[in-house]
Amino acid sequence: MSEKALVKNASDPQQVQAASKQEGFSVRRDADDFKKLMDQEWGRRIAWKILEKCRMFGSTFSESPSRQGYLSGQQDVGHWLWAELEGAVQGKMFVMMQEAKR
Repeated sequence: MSEKALVKNASDPQQVQAASKQEGFSVRRDADDFKKLMDQEWGRRIAWKILEKCRMFGSTFSESPSRQGYLSGQQDVGHWLWAELEGAVQGKMFVMMQEAKR
């Protein structure tokens, strides 16, 4: 695991540049990982199962406020995953949905 660049002094251009470079690398690496996952049928099945578990396509309504908060938190994870996948592999989302219908 790589060490993240820390900015101890925001007025130091070198520290800011190093942190920015590290963040850019992280974003590209994550996008590549999602592309690899979605290139495989098993990866799309796993992603779909996670989205279903997170109630991405269902309601989070509950008569219990604490339960509703819990379910909303799960759904928020689903929203994050959907956005990451869509941003990395736009063409594979439709394929994943079609495969899930089978």
